[in-house]
Amino acid sequence: MLILLAPSKTMDFETPVTIKSTEPRFLKQANSLAASLAKLSESELAKLMKISPKLATENYERYQSFPKATSKPALFAYQGDVYRDIHPQNYTDSQLQFAQEHLRILSGLYGILRPLDAIKPYRLEMSIQKNSWKPYLTEAINAENPNYIIGLSSKEYLSPINFRQTKAPLINCHFKTGDRIIPIFSKIARGTMANFIVTHQLTKPEELKDFTDDGWKFESKQSDDSNFVFVRKK
Repeated sequence: MLILLAPSKTMDFETPVTIKSTEPRFLKQANSLAASLAKLSESELAKLMKISPKLATENYERYQSFPKATSKPALFAYQGDVYRDIHPQNYTDSQLQFAQEHLRILSGLYGILRPLDAIKPYRLEMSIQKNSWKPYLTEAINAENPNYIIGLSSKEYLSPINFRQTKAPLINCHFKTGDRIIPIFSKIARGTMANFIVTHQLTKPEELKDFTDDGWKFESKQSDDSNFVFVRKK
């Protein structure tokens, strides 16, 4: 299985890690894109990214210093709601290797990342760059030759991938609180599910139905072969 997860705007580049990083598949494209963003003014970044002047200043400085910035393995750098229950520093060597082989993080700047791929501080939504990544991401996923693709990402980050052309079927996981999807809880649950898959080193979609962390329960009546629905009480 290949697990697709979204990134996080919140990142930690202060906490040191000693684990060796790997090189992103599309590093050349990422560096070129960062160089283009470095040419924009703060006001242009604010307009492009639809962010406040304060955030525009922060990201202007990020891109100005991007070539010399400190890098860190992606799974150790990303923080935020999606990564609340993902603690790679506690993974065994076997679990970390499993994550490196089966978990992929979609990124507006880097396209697609393995957990140990080195990234630098950045901000760039996939919605801004999805057309640029369309020619690359479907091919990149097919090159992995997975038997199943597990969608644990938002529609925004899955949008550049043409799943009609992927060799493996997509199974999307949905998380309902009561009778509806609450975005913040769904976002957290995707990361919790990813952690569940990695720590138990699951390789079959059927095994995902055993997910009960945080009170979630597989709901067979609302699910089908392409959509696994998990529910919990309000």
